[in-house]
Parts: sequence; C-alpha cells; structure tokens
Amino acid sequence: MATPRVKIKQKPGRKSKWATHVENNLERIPKLKRQGLTDAQIAKVLGVGYTTFRDYMKLYPSLQSALKSGKECLIEDLEDTLYKKALGLCKVKKVKTVEVLDARTGTMKIIRQETSNDTVAPDTGSLVFCLKNLASARWQDRRVTDTNVTSNIEELQAIANTLTTIGEKGIDKSQFEEVEDNEPK
Repeated sequence: MATPRVKIKQKPGRKSKWATHVENNLERIPKLKRQGLTDAQIAKVLGVGYTTFRDYMKLYPSLQSALKSGKECLIEDLEDTLYKKALGLCKVKKVKTVEVLDARTGTMKIIRQETSNDTVAPDTGSLVFCLKNLASARWQDRRVTDTNVTSNIEELQAIANTLTTIGEKGIDKSQFEEVEDNEPK
C-alpha cells in the first residue's frame, strides 16, 4: 500500500526579497552608507521598497549593524575632513623631471626632483563649527545667564512700595525743574 502524500501549506503571496536582494548585499551596505546614501536610497539600490526595507531593519539585526557601521565610518571621515579643513591643509607634491637618454633602449635618467608644499588657508566656518562642538562652554551663540531673582527681592519690594506711594499721593511736581522748550514747533 502506498503512503499518502502530505502537502505543506505555504503562505500566500510572493517570497521575501531578504535572501535574494538584501542578505547577499550586506557587505555592500556599509559602503553605500559611507557614500552618504540615505536608507531610502539604499533600499532603491538594492531593489527593495523602503517600507519593506524598514521592516527588514526591525527583523534582522545584521542589517541594523551594517547600516550603523557604515554611518559611523561616514561620521568619522567627515569629522577628520572638517578638522583638517579647519586647521588648513598642507599637501606635499613631488615633481620629477625625467629625460630620455636612449630612445632605443628606453633608459631614463632623473635630472631634477622638485618638492612643493601646497597649503590651503583654514576655513573660518569650519573653525567656528568645530569650536562650538568641542568647546561649547566658551563658543555658544547664546549665553545662558542665571537671573537670581531671590537676591534682589528686597530691592524689588522697595521699588514696588515707592510706586504704590506715588500712585496713592500722586507726583509732587515741585521736585522737578521746568525746562523751557525753545525749539520752534
């Protein structure tokens, strides 16, 4: 007697693109992130919808770590570049001057070797940005001032009492000098 075949139920719909589109490209994702691509752009490059890509980020920690490592490398590179630009760049350029001695054999002789330094002036915008982040206590746009009202309470009460007295009695005009206005109207 033959054994009956058992059918395994499969979920309806198409298969996930995780294995074919994303998992195969996990080593490529940090490189894409270092190039400055957003998560939506990476999803498009991989051929996956952005909402599906976000779902994969929640489900698969390997995708999260690939995105995170690429972002961290990008931030480090940007910080290094900003720091170098803030201080000013100095590039050493070597120039070789070569003369061909024999055209048949192709032997060459270096006649002169020059070295030049190319410098780029520091960028003030980068300097300010770096200082605001590195020494934020001294380089803030807005200073936080501590207004301690409790120490001035006696002075404020004296002013309030004076204003109350003036309000009750009125202003004594004899205390003020009259100034004549000689300007034509």
